[in-house]
Amino acid sequence: APGSKQKIVLTALGGNHPTPVEGITADVVVANSFADLDRMGKRNVAGKIVLFNVFYDKRKAAMGYAGEG
Repeated sequence: APGSKQKIVLTALGGNHPTPVEGITADVVVANSFADLDRMGKRNVAGKIVLFNVFYDKRKAAMGYAGEG
C-alpha cells in the first residue's frame, strides 16, 4: 500500500556491493522487463529500488539476465 514500509532481507549473488550496516530506504518501482524499465526513464527510477517482476527462466539465468539490458 502507498506509504507502507517493509523490511526486506535477501541474498544477491555475484558482483554486488554490500548494503551499509544502517540499511537503505527508498521508494520501490516495479519493472516487468528491461523494455519497461527503459520506458520509465532514468528520471523516474533514479534513487529508487527497482523490483524486476519477471518469470524465472533457468535457461536465461544460465546466460545471465544482465546480458540483456
